Amino acid sequence: MRHTMLCHIPMLDMALLHGFSLQARTSPLSLPICALRETPKTSNIKSKATAVMIDFSKPSAVYDNVRQATAFGMRSVVVVPELGMDLVSALTEFCDKASMGCILAPTLSIGAILLQEAAKTAAFHYKNVEIVESQQDLKVSPSAGALQLANSLSGLGQIYNDGSDSRDKPARGEVVGDCVRVHSMKLPGLISSLAIHFSAPGEILSLKHDLASIQALMPGLLLAIRRVVRLKGLVYGLEKIL
Repeated sequence: MRHTMLCHIPMLDMALLHGFSLQARTSPLSLPICALRETPKTSNIKSKATAVMIDFSKPSAVYDNVRQATAFGMRSVVVVPELGMDLVSALTEFCDKASMGCILAPTLSIGAILLQEAAKTAAFHYKNVEIVESQQDLKVSPSAGALQLANSLSGLGQIYNDGSDSRDKPARGEVVGDCVRVHSMKLPGLISSLAIHFSAPGEILSLKHDLASIQALMPGLLLAIRRVVRLKGLVYGLEKIL
C-alpha cells in the first residue's frame, strides 16, 4: 500500500518521470523508487526543472539509491522506516560533501510529527508516560512510529516511570529509551492509531493520532519534495522542515 501512494498526488507543479518496481510484472502500481520533476509554475520564472528521487524501498538499498540519484543530479526523499544511525551518518557525510539535498523521513504524517513535538513539550512536566499503538497489520512491535515517538522523549534529561526498566513482566510493555513503556495491539479492523499518556497525581494527559487513510500522507510527501530542492545537505525527520 505504501508503494502506491504516488498515484494519488495532485502534482500541479510537478511531473512524474519514472517509477521503478522490483515487482512490476505482478503489481504495476508498486513504486519503490520514483522520480519527480518540480517545474516552474509560470513561464516568467527563469529556473530549471529539478528532479527528485523518492525512495520507498528498504534500508539495505537506500545508500546506493541516493548515490545513484546524486550522480544524475537528483535530490532524494527517502521514506524508509528503521534506518540505522550508522546509515544516517554515512548518508549525511555523503550528501554534505556532494552539496546535494536529501530528506530522510521515517514518517510522512504531519499529524504524527505534531503529536511527537507536543509529547516532547509535555515530557518536561510529567514523570510517568506510556505509549499505546494499534494496527490491523502490525508486522513488528513496537512499530517504527512508536519507537520514534519513544526515542524522541529520551535524552531530554528526564527519567520516566521511576526509572523502572524491568522486563520480567511482558504485559507491562516493551521498555524503550529512558524507561518509556510501549504497548502494541494488533487486531483485524483496527485503524492505525498511536497514543501517548502522561500522568501526575490527580491528572492524566492523553495525546492521540489516528491514521485512517493513506491520503493523509500526501501533504507531508509534497512538503518534502518542495523543500528538498532548496537543501545542500541531509535533513533527518520531517519535523525539521515544518
